[in-house]
Amino acid sequence: MSNLMPARSTSPPGPRGWPIFGVLPRIWRDPLRFFTEVARECGDVARIGLGKFTLFLVSNPDLVGHVLHDNAKNYWKGKGLAAAEIVMGQGLATSKGEEWERQRQLIQPAFGSHQIAAYVPFLCKAVRDLLEDWRRRARRREAFDAVDDMRRLALQATCRVLFHSELDPATHEAISRGVTLANEKINRSAWALLPFLDSFPTPFNRRFRRALEELNSNVYRIIREQKATTVHHDSLLHRLLRATEANSEAGLQDRKIRDEIVTLFIAGVDTPAHALAWTIHLLSRHPDWAERVSAEADVVLGGETPSMENIEKLGITERVLKESMRLYPPAWVIVRTPFEDDVLGGYSISAGSPILLSQYVLHRHPALWEKPELFDPERWTAERAASQHRFAYFPFGGGSRFCIAQGLAMVLGKLVISMAAREFRWEAADSRPVVPQPLTTLKPKHGVFIRAEERIRSPGSRSSPRKRAPDTEAARRRGN
Repeated sequence: MSNLMPARSTSPPGPRGWPIFGVLPRIWRDPLRFFTEVARECGDVARIGLGKFTLFLVSNPDLVGHVLHDNAKNYWKGKGLAAAEIVMGQGLATSKGEEWERQRQLIQPAFGSHQIAAYVPFLCKAVRDLLEDWRRRARRREAFDAVDDMRRLALQATCRVLFHSELDPATHEAISRGVTLANEKINRSAWALLPFLDSFPTPFNRRFRRALEELNSNVYRIIREQKATTVHHDSLLHRLLRATEANSEAGLQDRKIRDEIVTLFIAGVDTPAHALAWTIHLLSRHPDWAERVSAEADVVLGGETPSMENIEKLGITERVLKESMRLYPPAWVIVRTPFEDDVLGGYSISAGSPILLSQYVLHRHPALWEKPELFDPERWTAERAASQHRFAYFPFGGGSRFCIAQGLAMVLGKLVISMAAREFRWEAADSRPVVPQPLTTLKPKHGVFIRAEERIRSPGSRSSPRKRAPDTEAARRRGN
């Protein structure tokens, strides 16, 4: 039992729902609005009825810290993992206990600072290739979806970590398609009113099965090819293969290697891609901040190839990324389930009751943030950030199960945003509002369609936009 406070005899407050269906119709209609309203109307802990099921929304940073950190051993990801396990098997995201600890220790070095520094030259080349494509589009005044481009870039980065190489176009497309449908399958299953329908041969389920078979086929082929090669390098796949060779009984067999690779594809593509797309969206609406990012890149990066040393100096770019992930956290909700009864906010929580911790809700909570709907990267100056509660902001999760690729994601983000803002300014190319769609990640529902405009550059001088946007308060306060 938690010792936060004695348990009350009453249940937490909660929203009213329909008979049988509970509040599911409201969740389906607009989950972000629903959970935000529940948190503000019902307080730190809210009881939400979903027909015969009950879950609890926790919206207090102290209680989030209790679940993710202080009493983390009492919590697991729960039955909601069933859908994820169909795709990921027993990879790092779905395993638990000693098996998870062993996997984490094996995989963690691939995301250490030394390894991330070794990835930087490849990441820079991938970004430069992307910017060359944008240059051609800019000269044609062609609109394009930043989400698609960021997914392609994130998949390239993930392949580099996993395989130390890029994929051929056909394999790249097959894996991308598999990741897309896998995420959709996990999301549909998580909120399904009738879970048994998951096994029915619906058109979507048939497409998903074909895509998963294709994904598995490509991953197993890559494993076989890497086993047969005499060239060894420090990719994550070779780490997994060496673990198998070191101990054939306790080591990872092909199925477990497949599970780890697919897990990292599922977690490593859409999450950073959507974070970057949201950041580009915000900078296209706040040109004054785009100018500041561009000016910083000119000073810090200059004409040199970026290195870890100067990437770490991109403070303005880092603040922009952090604020983007505050407003639009790619991982927008975490689910935990207690093994044993606990007390949260003075309310008894029974073992097996799902607990929802929503980054989106806490990142925009008016009790935690001044003007929470406003895009304000200055929140992340050292002085202002120091006053924030540790678990008022947790885009990468928290506790021992925080995102293993957090460091790589931030390096990739700073590279993309700084290098791109140095070369281009952006404007929205779609009159429709860009609205968040809460799937397994927080996706821009209709994409982020933009036009890029090249900045005028002269040798030895800083870049400047062809049409400098006014640095005004009105510009700063335009919609997020």
